[in-house]
Amino acid sequence: MSRTLASILSASLLASFAVALVGCTPSAERLCGRKMRLSEDRFGKLDPASRKKGFAHCIELANQEKRDNPKRYRCRASCVLDARHLDDAMECDKGCS
Repeated sequence: MSRTLASILSASLLASFAVALVGCTPSAERLCGRKMRLSEDRFGKLDPASRKKGFAHCIELANQEKRDNPKRYRCRASCVLDARHLDDAMECDKGCS
């Protein structure tokens, strides 16, 4: 195999891997939706205005963390999505630094 072909294949594989990693990262909307559901399970339903405001704030913070520290974001998001209770989700900060 020529060196050029090997370089192109390597670059293609690397790009595919990078796309796969980004595709596996949960969205801020999904993460915040889960947080809201866990909170409402524990404390009861929020009024629509408070829910909308809290959801928007959560998305803003999640997207900031996703930009600033993608590794930590992926860890926390995966942990929160796997959490069955709010207390479990609150522990996600400890395991992801």
